[in-house]
Amino acid sequence: MIRLGEAFRCQGYLFKPQKRVSVELVMVWEHGQREPWCLVTNDRTLTAARYARRMWQEQGFRDLKSGGWPWESSHLRHPDRMERYLLVLALAYAWMLTLGSMSVAGSTPI
Repeated sequence: MIRLGEAFRCQGYLFKPQKRVSVELVMVWEHGQREPWCLVTNDRTLTAARYARRMWQEQGFRDLKSGGWPWESSHLRHPDRMERYLLVLALAYAWMLTLGSMSVAGSTPI
């Protein structure tokens, strides 16, 4: 429906008449994207760049929570201990992302 470099927005409703939600349909295919995106949102200011950043953040949180770094199985309940544990996980996650990026780029880690 759209070509590379194009964007389309329209407004409408989802769900049944008694529980209708006003939404905006956003279709966008920006340069640098492999394929077009079709997004349905209630945020009229949503851009593809903001959506991509948000998805990256959500995936990172999912990785920390239930992916390869299952912090919820640590059974820690004390906020100070959990805060330190999450800091260690975040640093380890950042290090793994760095190593992965360097391996894709052909660099060697320091």
